Amino acid sequence: MRNFLKGLVLTAFMASALAASTNTTVPSTDAGSANTSTFSFSNTLKKLQDSPFSFAYLNEGVVPTYGAKGFYTNHYFYMGYKIDKYHSIRVVPALKSDYTGDNNNPSASQRGQGDIHTEYQYTTYRLYRNKILTQDKHWVNLNAQFRYYVYGDNYRDSGQLTKERIYPIFSKSVGRWYFSAPMFTEFVHGATQRERNDYIALSSTYSIDDNWSFGGSVEYYTTNNEDSSADREYYTLTPAEITWSKGRFSATVSASFDVAMSKDNFNGFITNWHKQGNFISSIYYSLF
Repeated sequence: MRNFLKGLVLTAFMASALAASTNTTVPSTDAGSANTSTFSFSNTLKKLQDSPFSFAYLNEGVVPTYGAKGFYTNHYFYMGYKIDKYHSIRVVPALKSDYTGDNNNPSASQRGQGDIHTEYQYTTYRLYRNKILTQDKHWVNLNAQFRYYVYGDNYRDSGQLTKERIYPIFSKSVGRWYFSAPMFTEFVHGATQRERNDYIALSSTYSIDDNWSFGGSVEYYTTNNEDSSADREYYTLTPAEITWSKGRFSATVSASFDVAMSKDNFNGFITNWHKQGNFISSIYYSLF
């Protein structure tokens, strides 16, 4: 929790520093009367939007496609700084609100403690490198991220401490179509062992107009534990994802299904795989 609080304090400090430099309006007064300063929130927000600093919020709601007893939402707070046109950094604290009252929470102390509870999950420190390759010069775009995760006390109590993720993303636009291939390798550090996981996805999005888009994706994820008997491969299908966006706001709804899981070799699709999925809704807003 202290990492989350540090991030919020950092953002408040940045906002205060820029607010202090906002122009004030000093109306004319008669001799001897005190001058009055008027603070303008819109001017301060405009200054922040024009500055290298950024702040955004993402709310992601998840409900199972079958047998749902409730749902949960993830909260992400993006606090960033643009170094130059190629590099930027972000600090992203994450919280989870659980509305199920079920045992799907890593915190043993929170299980069965009522129908709703919210707790801190982790903080991600991110470095972005953009325009490594560009479509106009290299046929395809390539951006990359490096992420460092520091988990909260509940995860640390269960032995999961930190994680690093190397995250290249290839993409290409063709008319109204947008294709991307994100992938990553991550290293999870636990109290007693180390784990490497690999991920790759292929997605496509079609822009219907300036506001609406429709897409889908397929994903592959594999674990590589020191104890190889625990290794698994997961195959996930998102057949439909619809997004509406305008200005700094966007909203998305999608359905995602784990269609197959294997240990050593692919052994077919999961029976009733349509019950092994989630309906997901997300709301994203960039304040500055």
